[in-house]
Amino acid sequence: MAGSAAPPRSGPCCVTSARAKARRPRRRSGDGATGVEEKRWTARRNSERKHQLERDVADAILALASGKGYLVVDGLADETERLGTDYRFLAQAIRAQKNQPAELVTTLKELASKLERGQ
Repeated sequence: MAGSAAPPRSGPCCVTSARAKARRPRRRSGDGATGVEEKRWTARRNSERKHQLERDVADAILALASGKGYLVVDGLADETERLGTDYRFLAQAIRAQKNQPAELVTTLKELASKLERGQ
């Protein structure tokens, strides 16, 4: 039974020919209607992320201010970093201040104000 394995398939059915690849138009993210739709989808998704992050940050600030603690600080930092390079510094600050509640509240307030301004 061990020797009865089928040999790997080869030929035109499995491999796209160079000629077929050359005929295929190259698609770029900014070309045509699909590029516009893609940009709209990305903008809408980022907007949804920002609104969700605003709510999460507000919950975290309330929890930390009341002395309860907040366990998903790393998740907040990850979501903050996904918003782009403008937010990367704040994400790193959130991670660095994970065990320092007073400084973390200050950083989260700064993040909340930046999200409200829409920057």
